[in-house]
Amino acid sequence: MDSTPSAPAKVLVVDDLEEARWVLSNLIQLAGFAPVAAASGAEALARIRHEAPDVVLLDVRLPDMDGFEVLARAKAHDKALPVIMVTAYGETRDAVRAIRAGAYDYVSKPFNNEDVVLTVRRALEEQAARRKAEQELKEAQERFRNILMLAADAIISVDEDQRIVIFNKGAEQIFGYRAEEVIGKPLELLLPARYAEAHRRNIEAFSRAPETVREMNKHGEIYGRRKDGTEFCAEGGISKLIQGSTTTFTVILRDITGRRRAEKALREKDELLTMVGAMAHVGGWEFDVRTGKGTWTEEVARIHDMDPKEETGVEKGLAFYQGKSREKINTAVREVMEQGKPYDLELEMVTAKGNRKWVRTVGQPVREGAAVVKVTGSFQDITDRKRAEDEIRALNATLERRVAERTAELEAANKELESFSYSVSHDLRAPLRALDGYSRMLEEDYGDKLDEEGRRLLGVVRDSSQNMGALIDDLLAFSRLGRKAITAIEVDMNALVREVLNELRPVAGESAQRCVIEPLPAAWCDRALLRQVWVNLLSNAFKFAGKREQPVIKVAGHHAGENVYSVSDNGAGFDMQYYDKLFGVFQRLHSNDEFPGTGAGLAIVRRVVTRHGGRVWAEGKVNEGATFYFALPKGAANG
Repeated sequence: MDSTPSAPAKVLVVDDLEEARWVLSNLIQLAGFAPVAAASGAEALARIRHEAPDVVLLDVRLPDMDGFEVLARAKAHDKALPVIMVTAYGETRDAVRAIRAGAYDYVSKPFNNEDVVLTVRRALEEQAARRKAEQELKEAQERFRNILMLAADAIISVDEDQRIVIFNKGAEQIFGYRAEEVIGKPLELLLPARYAEAHRRNIEAFSRAPETVREMNKHGEIYGRRKDGTEFCAEGGISKLIQGSTTTFTVILRDITGRRRAEKALREKDELLTMVGAMAHVGGWEFDVRTGKGTWTEEVARIHDMDPKEETGVEKGLAFYQGKSREKINTAVREVMEQGKPYDLELEMVTAKGNRKWVRTVGQPVREGAAVVKVTGSFQDITDRKRAEDEIRALNATLERRVAERTAELEAANKELESFSYSVSHDLRAPLRALDGYSRMLEEDYGDKLDEEGRRLLGVVRDSSQNMGALIDDLLAFSRLGRKAITAIEVDMNALVREVLNELRPVAGESAQRCVIEPLPAAWCDRALLRQVWVNLLSNAFKFAGKREQPVIKVAGHHAGENVYSVSDNGAGFDMQYYDKLFGVFQRLHSNDEFPGTGAGLAIVRRVVTRHGGRVWAEGKVNEGATFYFALPKGAANG
């Protein structure tokens, strides 16, 4: 089967000398890339903006601006663009300056052709590996984001315009909205109208502040508004994440309506203690400031591993804390008694049985006139929550480690691929070129001295060496498919097929004139890769139907839970008993004399389609034609 190579990488050659541009452009083209030339810095920057080259070969000396200024502007436009500086031989200062300024590498004039090609190829392969690693990191971050979505507290992220971008399950439970109802809408939707403007100002001030985390209850209570219009008191914190020029704000919010109700009940003495005791893992307590004696509910006693009947008080309660936790609770208790300052702390304690637990303790002053006479509060065992937070942090660290390991694996794989490419292109191609060249010289200089059989055998040698070269090219094209990152967009398949048909029309002849294209569904895919699929399938159809007096080629497509496409012809067909060889690399069902080609075309079709999450198959009969199908999922390609 025939094979047409995929679209070559675009290399921008920037040099004010016409001869140098010509030499480099020809060298780039012979290496299988697509050269684009520019004679000045301004022209180079214009081509970078409008033609998006994959690599830039940039001369240091230019008439309108030096190469370092062009490099700086190019990097400002696309910091990931690989720029290879071309320096004068011996000018090590220029080379060092180029690397420090962000150049990928440099080559020196007069340059070695092989070094230039290898440097360009290495830049392209490393760029592809980097993009793949970035995609995997993005997927790891998305997995971590999914874990956050399951948290019980409300986790809400907004962009710089204060529009909601993340709304987890906890937020759905608290606010009564489904995530799809609020994503993309202003945060004001979740706030009482009287607080909306103040909240907006607070976030704007926080965006300019040096700290990255801030308590939201620091200057008073905050309230949320549910979907049904009811309001609730909440507490939480806000953090900001700055990535480049983008800032994302994330709020972790808890509905504390129940706790406020419990605190009110605590002030109503026995009624409060009864309510709090019924709450899971939450209890109530109080102590007299003058005597230091206190009481707590059964739940608080249970958390301390104490008998509920045993007397307690301030000193006894403080004795369960050690180290920094003891320092925090001592300060908080002193301030609530002396200054009437309430506290809300998360502390580690050691129970009467030696068990370590994390607890949340809240204390509120009770006044008689100006004096604090009593302190009441709530007490909650948050050990499970703390353990869950530790597990999330550990999982995040594991994900980061896996990303790093995967990146290292990718780098090793790329080095192996680079070695393979060099071996194929240098060690195999050079002998083949020599074999073909000497055979041609022998044919030209001594052809008249050979008999007919000698000339035939010499022709066989030349044809075989050229076929071997084509096989090597196809093998490289096939291997590159596994490394090329998929960039999925919505593609108009009708326009793409017509574009390919117009390109093939000069060589397809009568077959192209008789090609019928039925309406095709659009697909979410990589346009360049799918273009290669259509080129290979249509080229095969034209080739195998070309010997018919009236060739018929038909392109069709339809929806069937997936997007299905087909290319049919009335040509030579194939025997279905050899179907398993049809999509293999270099597997041919026809001789080269009948239908020339290397047999890589259908293998490339299968590789591209399966990388998009699709499938390929075919039907055919000998001398009655064939139909080749491929199907793509309706969603985005997963690469």
